[in-house]
Formats: sequence, structure tokens, C-alpha cells
Amino acid sequence: MEKYHKAKKIYESVLPPGHPSLALLLVNIANVHSRHNQYETALIHYEAALELQQASLPGDHPDLARTLYNLAKLHDLRGDTEMANNCSQRAKDAIGQTLNAVHPLKAAIAAFVPETAITTRL
Repeated sequence: MEKYHKAKKIYESVLPPGHPSLALLLVNIANVHSRHNQYETALIHYEAALELQQASLPGDHPDLARTLYNLAKLHDLRGDTEMANNCSQRAKDAIGQTLNAVHPLKAAIAAFVPETAITTRL
């Protein structure tokens, strides 16, 4: 993690404010935190990345959809089915017609059903 935070400082010093590359770095930091079950810290980084992406990328950009998909999975892990569904739908809306139906990202987003929703229904 130390190297990611060092990279973040470098990015912030050399890139203009709101640059999409900083958002990608924040997503990577969030992914690491999520894998270590540090969901609150991951959420902070995903939301910061999403804010940058919404300000700097078109609404149908795959990076934006991927961040929303990651947020959906994170909310699912946290047991928040409503937020997971919300983020999943936003990811589907964002990706729209940008990628073809067999693209791995579009297929993953389309197939996402929150685990908490499945276990709640059983």
C-alpha cells in the first residue's frame, strides 16, 4: 500500500486536478482495500474515483462503468443490497451501447446479481 500512496502523491503533484489517471489509481487502491476486507476505506477511494471520473469522462466511458460495478460489488459485500442494485443499474446505464454484448466488462455488469439479494430471498 505504501507504494500506491507514494504514487498518489506523485500523481497529484504532476497531473492537473481531476485527471482521469488519478481516478484509476484511486480505484486500484480501493481494490486492494476491498480484497483485505477494509470496506470503509475501499468505499472512500471508490467514491473519490467516481467523483473524478464523473467530472472528467463522458457518461458512457468504460472506466466509469467499471468503478460503478466495483462499487456494486463492494456494497454487496457490505450487505447493502439496495446500494448494490443502484450502482449496478448505474453501471449498466453508463455502459449502454458503448461495448458489444460479449465484452467481458459488459457481460460481468449484465450478470451481476447481489449475493445478499439471493440469500435474502432463500
